[in-house]
Formats: sequence, C-alpha cells, structure tokens
Amino acid sequence: MSIDPSILDKVRLFPPEKQQEVADFIEFLSRDRSQSPRKPRLKGLCADLGVQITADDIDAVRHEAWGGFPREDV
Repeated sequence: MSIDPSILDKVRLFPPEKQQEVADFIEFLSRDRSQSPRKPRLKGLCADLGVQITADDIDAVRHEAWGGFPREDV
C-alpha cells in the first residue's frame, strides 16, 4: 500500500469536522509562499500617530533612566 491510499483511509475514519480540518491544512501547505507579504517597518507603523520625538526628548529620557546610575572610573 502506497502512502496516498493509506492517508485517505485514515482520513475517511475521521468525523466530518476533522476531515475539513485536514482539507484546510492541506490547502495551507499548498499555498505559494514565494511572494510572502513584506513585514511592516516600525517607523511605518507609527507614522500616522503624529508623534514627534526629538533628540532632546531622547536625552531627557536617558538622563531620567541613567541619572542615578553610579559612575565610577573603570
């Protein structure tokens, strides 16, 4: 018995909802993945929020986060 009939025999034993799951999975596996959609860039995701972060804002946050960090000459 080749693999194709054995798979078909096993699938026939499943209830209809499980058979549909198998069919959906086969469809998923057969999709062409060569042209997958591009992943969105973080900058593009935030562009419509209208948030403008300046270098001064970044410096202020760094100072807040690291201001109490002990400074020792190493």
